[in-house]
Amino acid sequence: MKRKYGDLSHWRGILQKTYKQMYIEEVDFTGHVTLVIFNKVKEPISFKLADHDDFNIVANGFMWLQYFPSNAHHTMTAVINEKREIVQWYFDITLANALTKEGVPYFDDLFLDVVVLPNKEIFILDEDELLNALNNEIISEDDYRLAKAELDRLHATLTAGNNDLLKRWDTDFKTLYSVI
Repeated sequence: MKRKYGDLSHWRGILQKTYKQMYIEEVDFTGHVTLVIFNKVKEPISFKLADHDDFNIVANGFMWLQYFPSNAHHTMTAVINEKREIVQWYFDITLANALTKEGVPYFDDLFLDVVVLPNKEIFILDEDELLNALNNEIISEDDYRLAKAELDRLHATLTAGNNDLLKRWDTDFKTLYSVI
C-alpha cells in the first residue's frame, strides 16, 4: 500500500513547485485542502482514459487542488491546467487520511480510483489492482470490503450529481490561489 502526501514530496519529477494548504470545518466538508502549483517539472505526465485522447495531468503551470476529508475513506484531486480550467477530478479510495507530524496531509492508497471528466463522465479504475492486493495479502478482507463500500458511496453521490467536493472545488481553489 502506498502512502501519498499532499505536498507531493514523494514525487521526484517536480523541479519547482508552490504549495499551500488550509483546514476547513464546515457542514459539507471538514478536512485539509492543499494546492500544488507545478512551476517546473522534469516532463509532462499524460493520462489515457478509454476512448479519449491522451491529456496532460502534470505540466508546467498545472495545479492540483487536493481534498483530504476527515473521517472519510477517499481523497479528491482537481487537476487544473495552466489556463485555470478543470482537466479532471480524480478520487483515490483510501484506508486512512491523516497528517504527518509536520502537519502535511497524507493518505494510504487502497488502489481503487474514480475519474470524473468535465462532461461528467465517470470512470472506475484499478479494480483489478484492488483484487490483486487482496489475493497477494497486501490488504485484508476488511480493507477490501471498506474500499468497495467507499467506492459505492462515492459513486452514488457522483451519479446523483450531489458530490460536495465537486460543488465546492472552484471556490476553494480561488481561496487558496489568492494567497500565493
